[in-house]
Amino acid sequence: MKTKPNTMETAADFLGYLCERWQDEREYEDFSEYKKAMQKNMPAGMTIISFTKRPFRIIFRLADGQRKWMNATGHGGRITWGGFQA
Repeated sequence: MKTKPNTMETAADFLGYLCERWQDEREYEDFSEYKKAMQKNMPAGMTIISFTKRPFRIIFRLADGQRKWMNATGHGGRITWGGFQA
């Protein structure tokens, strides 16, 4: 069975899912496991630099070295994202 490759869209959806889950399960789950799960759902060549709870954000590096960020907020895991100025 073939699996769909990870894209920025699937990574954003997964971050939203993790944000919602963390809001419900933070008393019971280890946040470090969220970073591991998120890295597995990032597109090839993208590496998570940091993952924080407040704000619920990942900072990641693209294969070409650019640094980007992606936030998830509230129930529904609304996603915002952007880059850093050089």
